Amino acid sequence: MKCKACGSEAQEGASFCTQCGARLETGARAHAPGNAPDTGAHQLLTMANLFRIRGDWESAEQKCIEALRLFPENASAHSLLGDIYASQKRWEEAAQRYQLAIDLDPENPADREKLEQARQRAADALVPLPARKTTPGTRARGTHRPRLSPPMQLAVVAIISFVAVLLVMSLREAPQSGQLTPSEGFPVALPGGAGGLAPGSPSPAAGLAPRQPAPATTG
Repeated sequence: MKCKACGSEAQEGASFCTQCGARLETGARAHAPGNAPDTGAHQLLTMANLFRIRGDWESAEQKCIEALRLFPENASAHSLLGDIYASQKRWEEAAQRYQLAIDLDPENPADREKLEQARQRAADALVPLPARKTTPGTRARGTHRPRLSPPMQLAVVAIISFVAVLLVMSLREAPQSGQLTPSEGFPVALPGGAGGLAPGSPSPAAGLAPRQPAPATTG
């Protein structure tokens, strides 16, 4: 593959010519304003592009900025830096670099297309995701609950109130019905009573008849 700008051989798949810095697609960069040959800047751009292909964004950005310091009006350097930012989804910064490249080289259609894409991506990134909407009368699955009509609600409240009243009445009557008096229960020892029994209570032996001796047998 040959560079259309300078005619030198270029590596297959490369984006920039290592000799003149022109884009290998069209070679338009060779005649763009500010793109006079500069060996140091072009070598830096070549290294920056290689780092970009390898995914080493920090090194690629650093080499590209170094090239711009040597050759600040190099449209290829601004475009390549825009590609580096776009690879990292830094759309606003990429759009700024593409715009600078277009200002220096207005006839390059590739940068115009990239500029539109970067601006669109930057605008999409600012729009929040639409909230999920449900149609009227519908709810998410698992959250639907049947609603009772007003008459049914009143009936349920009346039943609950009736059950509560019965429960309170039963709790009040339970201690009275289960209470035992001393005369009905077991003997209770009281102070001053005979044999330790309550006055008026029968003696344990009162109901026992005296034991009769057994009759003697004869012969």
